[in-house]
Amino acid sequence: YYRIVINRTPNGAPAINEIQFNFTPTGSVTWVDPAEDVWGATTNFDLTVNVAGFADPISSVSIFSGPLLLGTATPNGDGTYTLPWTPSGFGIYELSALAVSTTGVAKFTEDTVTVTVPGYVSPDGSGDGTTWANAFSLASAITAVNNSNGSLSLLFEEGTYTLTGNIGTVSEDFRFYGSMKEGESNPDERSHQVRYEGPSTIFDGGGTYTGFDVPADTLSYGCSVNAITFQNF
Repeated sequence: YYRIVINRTPNGAPAINEIQFNFTPTGSVTWVDPAEDVWGATTNFDLTVNVAGFADPISSVSIFSGPLLLGTATPNGDGTYTLPWTPSGFGIYELSALAVSTTGVAKFTEDTVTVTVPGYVSPDGSGDGTTWANAFSLASAITAVNNSNGSLSLLFEEGTYTLTGNIGTVSEDFRFYGSMKEGESNPDERSHQVRYEGPSTIFDGGGTYTGFDVPADTLSYGCSVNAITFQNF
């Protein structure tokens, strides 16, 4: 940024008294909690960032999920700022923070952290997908994807999902992770055997039903299916 101060001399002629240039504002905003990407969380967070190195006092620290403002963080007196937050439901939340000084210098966190709240799916599921004990059925999982307003990750328990009808169209961004064991909440927890023995989650069309249709504009969001076998379609 730059600032130019112009005062008038006694005879009315303008005079430039001060010019300041600073194209690289000093200061840093870094994540403290969460310090790295988080999977499987549905509980409350105390979102905390550390603000340091600004030349002037901090006026405000705002926390965002993507473009959505979650709220203004409260100073803790030690250079950190905290905002209590609970994820609103299934989704992939990309969190960033913006600190603004009293002179208007603004700086975002250099990196975002991602909180992923997945839905859980089981071959015999009949619940709302919030836990393994209340896992979605396959049909309910597809409905949840289509009703979402953003990216949705689904964890599929190992086993065979025998279709009783066509899955239909998946119209929203999704990420399907198969070969999960009950109790796991992160695809990284899956056994290394997935890589050597193949996926243990199977979608079986029975030779009668089709898989699912994904429109081209949905694919452009970065949809993915991981460690799931499709057979008899």
